[in-house]
Amino acid sequence: MLRKRGRLVIGGLGSTPVCELDLKSLVRGANTIVGVRGRSPDAVTRSIELLADGRSGLEIVPSVDVDLDQVDNMLGRMATGQRPVSPHVVIRPQLRRPTDQKRGSLS
Repeated sequence: MLRKRGRLVIGGLGSTPVCELDLKSLVRGANTIVGVRGRSPDAVTRSIELLADGRSGLEIVPSVDVDLDQVDNMLGRMATGQRPVSPHVVIRPQLRRPTDQKRGSLS
């Protein structure tokens, strides 16, 4: 069940049969459905290897790190036009640093 104005992200379907959706609830809730494309298992494995080895080059990309407790706040702020200082937001479940130690700023 989605909250009002929630977003349903559907991905990785391949040849999966279409599922039934309660369109009436989706419309009344002003919800959004978004489809995302997946990648081959080999591409995912290679990406994980690059990230694990630290060879991705992503460390030079400016980003804002948020922990899981900050995701709802960040999404709410973004929905109202309050963008973070970087267009790249990284969700780091293990992050538990005080706000003043973050790589980027939420404002």
